Amino acid sequence: MTVTALLLQVSLYGAASNDSAPTGLSLLPLETRFVVNANRPWGFNDGALWAGRGLSGALAGGGRWRSGGLTVTVAPVIWFSTNGAFDTVAHGFTSVHPLAYPWRENRIDLPQRLGDRGLARFAPGQSGVRFDWRRLTVGLSTENLWWGPARRHPILLGNSAEGFPHLDLGLRPAPTLAGAIEGRVVWGRLTESDWFDTIPANDRRLFAGLLGSWSPKWIPGLTLGFQRVFYQTWTDSLTSSDFFSIIQPFTKQAFFDSTNPEGNDARDQMITLTWQWDLDGLVAYGEWGRNDHNVDWRDFIVQPDHAQAWMVGVERTWPAGSGEARIVGEVLHLSRSATVAFRATPTYYTHHLVRQGYTHKGQPLGAGVGPGSDAQYMAFDRTFSSGAWGLWAERIRWFADDGFRLHDRSTIGFRSALITTVELGGRYQRRLGALDLSSSLGVIREFNRNYEIGNNVWNVSWRMGAKWSW
Repeated sequence: MTVTALLLQVSLYGAASNDSAPTGLSLLPLETRFVVNANRPWGFNDGALWAGRGLSGALAGGGRWRSGGLTVTVAPVIWFSTNGAFDTVAHGFTSVHPLAYPWRENRIDLPQRLGDRGLARFAPGQSGVRFDWRRLTVGLSTENLWWGPARRHPILLGNSAEGFPHLDLGLRPAPTLAGAIEGRVVWGRLTESDWFDTIPANDRRLFAGLLGSWSPKWIPGLTLGFQRVFYQTWTDSLTSSDFFSIIQPFTKQAFFDSTNPEGNDARDQMITLTWQWDLDGLVAYGEWGRNDHNVDWRDFIVQPDHAQAWMVGVERTWPAGSGEARIVGEVLHLSRSATVAFRATPTYYTHHLVRQGYTHKGQPLGAGVGPGSDAQYMAFDRTFSSGAWGLWAERIRWFADDGFRLHDRSTIGFRSALITTVELGGRYQRRLGALDLSSSLGVIREFNRNYEIGNNVWNVSWRMGAKWSW
């Protein structure tokens, strides 16, 4: 088994249907994991689980029934968190919960802490119904969607939040004269957390997404992708144009009129282009996106960096003993570009009208580092016949857009008040027949906690997991 297959499972769409799965009823692996965070919440790509301070854990399992093109999956998850107290920020806003995101009022549903007591929750997890006919597919599920080639922090969709209920229609990988193509259209419903506001009318949002990929026949190993999403408040007055916003024009000039001279609407749009090139063990990949329409195509040519985000990475894998070795490096940039100095530039995952932002039940749908943040990640992994071990390092500059907005020049000098963390960690995985055991330990140093210069604190995150394959 390769390093990527053992430690990391990434695809264009997510948990796509598997033609090789057995017909009839089969049991899915039974998985449990526990997280102990010493001083504050910590964790990425945990799905429904919110790893608060103290002990958190999750149990997942279920079964799958397959007959012909029909697949029914029941794979719920039960999770809990002792959700211990830590020093949250008293923001003083009157329109949101006291534990809401404190750096901008009523702009994103990203609580500092999920309430003031322990939590126990049930989620449908990776459950759903799918029907495949030839190259066509339709599904209704709550599975997590992972879009693009990122190994650590995808810009548009990953598994840092619980999977949201959605319907998808699409084309499974299909050969053409120009190479293989794949595509999906997705509609879903996003839900507000219990720690945002008290307005029932805005508790739901409509998600509409479109993605496609092409692997050119003439360039082996290359895959190019396109993703576009819209989200807006879910109301009783939704029309067909809301569900098909994903095919609207790419420039704002198409929406100009006398009553809307700036072409604004009540939806937020994000679009990304992705690429991955596998060169016989060396993989280069990336994602480039925009969080705002261009006014016109001249605007795009002159200011292509307006409201942009990007991610680039490289992965090298080579044989080592009875297994493989892998090194991966990835850089994510979500903070605003220089165009913010002279034009309105939105912060990624926030919106001036859709106040909950790009979240589901209080966690980010895209990169787990959250709005306007930057990250650099590097890891080394080594597999062997009965398991694997690895080391990693990561630096994150949290919520940089709000940090620069809230502080004047005197505090953004070399003694910057920006919140930054550095983590060093190691992991170990051992396979004992049908049982896989894993453990990891990360040591985190946080600088300028709560934007306070010199408020530097330590945190430790210990993870343990077990998976039983029937």
